[in-house]
Amino acid sequence: MVTVKSVYYCNKYTKQSIKHLQYINLNIIILPIFRLHKSEQKIYNYTLSIYMQPPKVDQTDIEILNLLQRDGLLTYKEVSGKLRKSMTHVVERIKKLRTNGYIKSTVALVDIDKLRSHFIAFPHIQLNHHSEDVIRAFKAEMEKYPEVMECYHLTGHFDFMLKVAMPDMVSYNNFLRDNIGTLAYVGNIQSFLVLSQSKAETAYAL
Repeated sequence: MVTVKSVYYCNKYTKQSIKHLQYINLNIIILPIFRLHKSEQKIYNYTLSIYMQPPKVDQTDIEILNLLQRDGLLTYKEVSGKLRKSMTHVVERIKKLRTNGYIKSTVALVDIDKLRSHFIAFPHIQLNHHSEDVIRAFKAEMEKYPEVMECYHLTGHFDFMLKVAMPDMVSYNNFLRDNIGTLAYVGNIQSFLVLSQSKAETAYAL
């Protein structure tokens, strides 16, 4: 979000157009402006859409993100040493990356094989209806289940692909039958079962 230093807008009483929209930061909510004509509202919305974009990252930000993607436990001191930047500079950079949503969270990746047996499947879901309400309802339903680790809306024959993690095939079949197959808007389910995993990356190539 942005804050506005000063905004002037057109209406039937004035010929001034929107100007002087100054980007300040992403933490201050802009106050609404009322009584704009439709054409003027389009200009206003377009201007805001430009200034409401999060600030772009530079090469230093990319280097920080690459380091933290590989090891989220790196201290500020360690990051500053690897980049040969001052620690104060690195602290400010990382804080901004978090505030602006480039770093969503810092987590521990668990080795599930050392804890228990597990079963991974990628069911493909075909819906009976494709209205926005049905698509939103399906996404919201999948959010309820921790067993659904990933949910993708697809092009093509199937509408969604899920990544489902269960202890075994029996529990997976029960999950499909009781939680997905009972949804009125679900038409067809085709499951692809994982035999083995040869690679798993969490770090994006930046």
